[in-house]
Amino acid sequence: MGWKGFNPYTDWLPTYEELKKFIENKSVIINKQNDKITGVNICPVIGATMNLRLIIDLNGEGINLMNAMFEMARKNEIKRCLWWVNAQNTRAICFYRKLGAISDGLKDYTFIKL
Repeated sequence: MGWKGFNPYTDWLPTYEELKKFIENKSVIINKQNDKITGVNICPVIGATMNLRLIIDLNGEGINLMNAMFEMARKNEIKRCLWWVNAQNTRAICFYRKLGAISDGLKDYTFIKL
């Protein structure tokens, strides 16, 4: 099967055990509205790098999740944030570039140094 079976959307979702570990390590940021979860940002720290593993927001408030992630990175003195972005997602790429992100040169990956 190899890379042909790779789905860049669902294969990046955490397993139940990974999600449990991310929650224990305080690597999950949640948006709530009326006691209902409307968004989630999973951003584990590996070494000195924060990895944006998953961001989903149903209310168009993903910017709040990103800002919370960067604030958490600053408080924890993280030097670099790394996240995946589909090359077709020009809206996200423009947003990330406005934040100062630069491409690492590989297709579908972007990083930012804080």
